[in-house]
Amino acid sequence: MFPLLSSTQSFYFSTLEEYYTGGLFLGIGNGVTDGSLAIIVLFCVAGFFGTEIFRNMVSIELAGLSFKLTVVEIMAFLMVVSQAIAVLMK
Repeated sequence: MFPLLSSTQSFYFSTLEEYYTGGLFLGIGNGVTDGSLAIIVLFCVAGFFGTEIFRNMVSIELAGLSFKLTVVEIMAFLMVVSQAIAVLMK
């Protein structure tokens, strides 16, 4: 649900930008087109492998620390980071 929400926020902010600036200025990597592609890939993965694939545990070692996270938690973290970067770049 969170990836879908993040992608729709990109559409919302782009619409606001177009309304207030009079034009829609999208960069090379933008949430509108890339977010749509991410949602399509996400739905295809869920369709082929089932939604249980998102509950798999992944071990990550970073700077000597070991973390065990689910795929959903990793996706949520990446979405928050990408949205923060998108907002800060505006």
